[in-house]
Amino acid sequence: MILLSLLLFACATFVAWPLIRFAPDALAGEPELFDALEERDRALSALRELEFDHRAGKVLDDDYRTLVRTLRLRAAEALRSVDAHA
Repeated sequence: MILLSLLLFACATFVAWPLIRFAPDALAGEPELFDALEERDRALSALRELEFDHRAGKVLDDDYRTLVRTLRLRAAEALRSVDAHA
């Protein structure tokens, strides 16, 4: 029974850690981390939108390849920035 309780506690901690780690109060003290998270969200949103437009036929293949490369680099840089501040 004790082993099961410890396992349940470990699982709950594992699942809740990102929510605790990036809680809004924690972000208030680190504006650079907040900015990095915002940039990450914008870059990933732009990638999703570009993918949708490409599948809908609004963006040509050549344009898509050029834009997706730029957006992936932007997203990667944003993720590195988040990792550096986390």
